[in-house]
Amino acid sequence: MAPNKGYTILMNQPGVLQYPQGVSVFPDHARDKATAVTTQAVSWPLIKGNQYNMIAYGKVYFEGKPVNKTGYYLGSYGSKGESDGRSLSPVKTDGSYFATILGNANGEKIKFKLINSANGRAYDVTGSFNFQADSLKPGFDLKARSLKLTLPNGGETWNPRRSYDITWRSGGIDNVRIELYKGTVLKTVICASTPAGTGKYTWTIPANIPQGIKYKIKISSVDVGLNLSDAGNDYFTIAGSPGTDGSL
Repeated sequence: MAPNKGYTILMNQPGVLQYPQGVSVFPDHARDKATAVTTQAVSWPLIKGNQYNMIAYGKVYFEGKPVNKTGYYLGSYGSKGESDGRSLSPVKTDGSYFATILGNANGEKIKFKLINSANGRAYDVTGSFNFQADSLKPGFDLKARSLKLTLPNGGETWNPRRSYDITWRSGGIDNVRIELYKGTVLKTVICASTPAGTGKYTWTIPANIPQGIKYKIKISSVDVGLNLSDAGNDYFTIAGSPGTDGSL
């Protein structure tokens, strides 16, 4: 065997290492099970591919708070993206993760994705670092890029000339665009850009917005290189006399 090389080690039962040629090496507590310990020279085959690793740990944030549900995993990837996976780690319900990341070239960029195993959806994550063999990256927190509209989400009735809060949850993005749709037709841009971190935008409905049903709010990221958006789960209504409680 040579230093700085990776070699194949097999096991034929718990606690027993198996050489490729079939020669067993028993741990001390299991020696009484062996009729003989073979000392013949053996040839150890080299492992091809990744030979080194580094450790990273911290917390993963989703929609502005630590992941607090089961079924989420953090994947790390090399330069070829998802076809170049380097680790897959469960995220605990306090948001923490521990990743052992494989690599064979110092300096290559490692990126991450948060994966929801319930629906298979993967979220891009802010933060990356360069691989360094046998190194530790402690307290490396990550934010999943996400955007979720929470209000209006369907079934509401909003009145002309009254003010309402459009609300959302987000993570890893800076600014959002807010639009009003009727069915699939864009009616107006409510706000071209507003900080995502505020989580809300107060909109006073103009009197010239036609009253009716099948309205939806759409929010989308305006950050360069991002394509995130969300809309209400169902339609809301704009109706009622201006400034009234909305009764018809």
